[in-house]
Amino acid sequence: MEKDEEKSYDSSDYYGNRVTCRFMRLLKRNFQRCFRRKGESMNEVNELMNEIARKLPDTKEYNQYKNLLDRLRAKPDLYRRVGEFRRRSIGVQLGDRGNAIHANNELQNEFRDLQNNGLVNDFFVAEHQYCRMIRDLQEILLESAQIETGFLEE
Repeated sequence: MEKDEEKSYDSSDYYGNRVTCRFMRLLKRNFQRCFRRKGESMNEVNELMNEIARKLPDTKEYNQYKNLLDRLRAKPDLYRRVGEFRRRSIGVQLGDRGNAIHANNELQNEFRDLQNNGLVNDFFVAEHQYCRMIRDLQEILLESAQIETGFLEE
Protein backbone atom coordinates (compact mmCIF):
# COMPACT_ATOMS: atom_id res chain seq x y z
CA MET A 1 0.00 0.00 0.00
CA GLU A 2 1.36 3.43 -0.91
CA LYS A 3 2.30 5.80 1.90
CA ASP A 4 -0.50 8.31 1.25
CA GLU A 5 -3.09 5.81 0.03
CA GLU A 6 -6.34 5.71 2.00
CA LYS A 7 -6.79 2.45 3.86
CA SER A 8 -9.95 0.43 3.42
CA TYR A 9 -12.46 0.21 6.25
CA ASP A 10 -13.01 -3.46 5.43
CA SER A 11 -11.63 -5.38 8.39
CA SER A 12 -10.20 -8.11 6.16
CA ASP A 13 -8.12 -5.51 4.29
CA TYR A 14 -7.17 -3.58 7.40
CA TYR A 15 -6.26 -6.30 9.82
CA GLY A 16 -4.97 -8.93 7.43
CA ASN A 17 -5.25 -11.40 10.29
CA ARG A 18 -7.62 -14.36 10.12
CA VAL A 19 -8.15 -14.53 13.88
CA THR A 20 -9.10 -10.86 14.09
CA CYS A 21 -11.31 -10.94 10.98
CA ARG A 22 -13.12 -14.03 12.24
CA PHE A 23 -13.46 -12.41 15.66
CA MET A 24 -14.96 -9.22 14.17
CA ARG A 25 -17.43 -11.15 11.96
CA LEU A 26 -18.51 -13.36 14.86
CA LEU A 27 -18.90 -10.35 17.10
CA LYS A 28 -21.03 -8.47 14.58
CA ARG A 29 -23.24 -11.49 13.90
CA ASN A 30 -23.74 -12.19 17.62
CA PHE A 31 -24.58 -8.60 18.49
CA GLN A 32 -26.98 -8.25 15.58
CA ARG A 33 -28.70 -11.48 16.61
CA CYS A 34 -28.84 -10.41 20.23
CA PHE A 35 -30.25 -6.94 19.53
CA ARG A 36 -32.84 -8.22 17.03
CA ARG A 37 -34.55 -10.38 19.60
CA LYS A 38 -37.20 -8.55 21.54
CA GLY A 39 -37.18 -8.83 25.31
CA GLU A 40 -33.70 -10.33 25.47
CA SER A 41 -32.16 -9.97 28.89
CA MET A 42 -29.04 -7.93 29.48
CA ASN A 43 -27.37 -11.11 30.71
CA GLU A 44 -26.73 -12.30 27.15
CA VAL A 45 -25.39 -8.89 26.14
CA ASN A 46 -23.15 -8.84 29.23
CA GLU A 47 -21.89 -12.33 28.40
CA LEU A 48 -20.97 -11.21 24.89
CA MET A 49 -19.21 -8.12 26.23
CA ASN A 50 -17.22 -10.28 28.66
CA GLU A 51 -16.34 -12.65 25.83
CA ILE A 52 -15.01 -9.70 23.82
CA ALA A 53 -12.92 -8.57 26.78
CA ARG A 54 -11.48 -12.09 27.12
CA LYS A 55 -10.66 -12.35 23.40
CA LEU A 56 -9.03 -8.94 22.89
CA PRO A 57 -5.66 -10.11 24.28
CA ASP A 58 -5.64 -12.86 21.62
CA THR A 59 -5.60 -10.38 18.75
CA LYS A 60 -2.48 -9.46 16.83
CA GLU A 61 -3.26 -5.76 17.28
CA TYR A 62 -3.41 -5.97 21.06
CA ASN A 63 -0.26 -8.07 21.31
CA GLN A 64 1.75 -5.75 19.09
CA TYR A 65 0.54 -2.71 21.02
CA LYS A 66 1.25 -4.30 24.42
CA ASN A 67 4.68 -5.59 23.39
CA LEU A 68 5.78 -2.20 22.05
CA LEU A 69 4.32 -0.38 25.05
CA ASP A 70 6.34 -2.63 27.37
CA ARG A 71 9.50 -1.99 25.35
CA LEU A 72 8.84 1.74 25.47
CA ARG A 73 8.23 1.68 29.24
CA ALA A 74 11.63 0.03 29.64
CA LYS A 75 13.12 3.36 28.49
CA PRO A 76 11.66 5.82 31.04
CA ASP A 77 12.97 9.03 29.43
CA LEU A 78 11.67 8.07 26.01
CA TYR A 79 8.38 6.87 27.51
CA ARG A 80 7.88 10.22 29.27
CA ARG A 81 8.65 12.12 26.06
CA VAL A 82 6.17 10.01 24.09
CA GLY A 83 3.59 10.58 26.84
CA GLU A 84 4.11 14.34 26.64
CA PHE A 85 3.72 14.25 22.86
CA ARG A 86 0.53 12.18 23.11
CA ARG A 87 -1.00 14.51 25.74
CA ARG A 88 -0.24 17.61 23.73
CA SER A 89 -1.38 15.98 20.47
CA ILE A 90 -4.75 15.18 22.03
CA GLY A 91 -4.94 18.78 23.23
CA VAL A 92 -4.38 20.00 19.67
CA GLN A 93 -7.00 17.60 18.30
CA LEU A 94 -9.59 18.67 20.86
CA GLY A 95 -8.66 22.35 20.83
CA ASP A 96 -9.46 25.27 18.56
CA ARG A 97 -10.01 23.91 15.04
CA GLY A 98 -9.04 27.19 13.38
CA ASN A 99 -5.47 26.89 14.60
CA ALA A 100 -5.13 23.09 14.55
CA ILE A 101 -2.89 22.79 11.48
CA HIS A 102 -0.44 25.40 12.75
CA ALA A 103 -0.43 23.93 16.26
CA ASN A 104 0.07 20.41 14.88
CA ASN A 105 2.98 21.57 12.70
CA GLU A 106 4.63 23.21 15.72
CA LEU A 107 4.12 20.06 17.76
CA GLN A 108 5.61 17.88 15.01
CA ASN A 109 8.64 20.16 14.80
CA GLU A 110 9.16 20.17 18.56
CA PHE A 111 9.03 16.38 18.74
CA ARG A 112 10.87 15.68 15.49
CA ASP A 113 13.34 13.45 17.36
CA LEU A 114 10.51 10.99 18.08
CA GLN A 115 9.73 10.70 14.36
CA ASN A 116 13.26 9.36 13.79
CA ASN A 117 12.99 6.69 16.48
CA GLY A 118 12.03 3.25 15.14
CA LEU A 119 10.57 2.01 18.44
CA VAL A 120 8.39 5.11 18.79
CA ASN A 121 7.18 4.88 15.19
CA ASP A 122 6.36 1.20 15.60
CA PHE A 123 4.51 1.99 18.84
CA PHE A 124 2.43 4.74 17.21
CA VAL A 125 1.47 2.42 14.34
CA ALA A 126 0.52 -0.39 16.74
CA GLU A 127 -1.43 2.02 18.94
CA HIS A 128 -3.30 3.33 15.89
CA GLN A 129 -4.17 -0.19 14.73
CA TYR A 130 -5.37 -1.24 18.17
CA CYS A 131 -7.44 1.92 18.62
CA ARG A 132 -8.87 1.39 15.14
CA MET A 133 -10.00 -2.09 16.15
CA ILE A 134 -11.66 -0.69 19.29
CA ARG A 135 -13.37 1.99 17.18
CA ASP A 136 -14.64 -0.70 14.81
CA LEU A 137 -16.09 -2.53 17.83
CA GLN A 138 -17.89 0.68 18.84
CA GLU A 139 -19.30 1.04 15.33
CA ILE A 140 -20.57 -2.55 15.39
CA LEU A 141 -22.27 -1.92 18.72
CA LEU A 142 -23.87 1.33 17.56
CA GLU A 143 -25.05 -0.23 14.31
CA SER A 144 -26.47 -3.31 16.05
CA ALA A 145 -28.12 -1.28 18.80
CA GLN A 146 -29.71 0.97 16.16
CA ILE A 147 -29.00 4.15 18.08
CA GLU A 148 -29.75 7.12 15.88
CA THR A 149 -26.57 9.14 15.33
CA GLY A 150 -27.37 11.06 12.15
CA PHE A 151 -27.62 14.33 14.08
CA LEU A 152 -23.86 14.15 14.69
CA GLU A 153 -23.15 14.58 10.99
CA GLU A 154 -25.12 17.79 10.56
